[in-house]
Amino acid sequence: MLLMLKAHADSLHDPDHGRVLPDGRPYRVVPTRPVDAAWHTSLQHTEPYAAAGEQVAGCFVHHVPVLTDGMANGSSIEYTRQALKATGYYVDPEFWAARRSPAARRTRESERPT
Repeated sequence: MLLMLKAHADSLHDPDHGRVLPDGRPYRVVPTRPVDAAWHTSLQHTEPYAAAGEQVAGCFVHHVPVLTDGMANGSSIEYTRQALKATGYYVDPEFWAARRSPAARRTRESERPT
């Protein structure tokens, strides 16, 4: 999760790096299912999360739970992997191997016939 925050912060100053949410705000990276689970747990402990965000990303990185086409079709994860690699840190495939974001999977699962 810290690598995701670092990738987010590093890409903020790159005008060519980012995608747009439905409300027009840019986003930089999206989590995989295991990273999203860790992020949700971290967000429940705001003081250490805020301190880690400040140290790693230079700010509090907000969670924006939306689903874009790029998240649904998996292209945002590929985009995220590029940002992660650009940090120069090791990108652990155990946490970054998912093809779609957690929100995309939940949406697809909810669309299954019962």
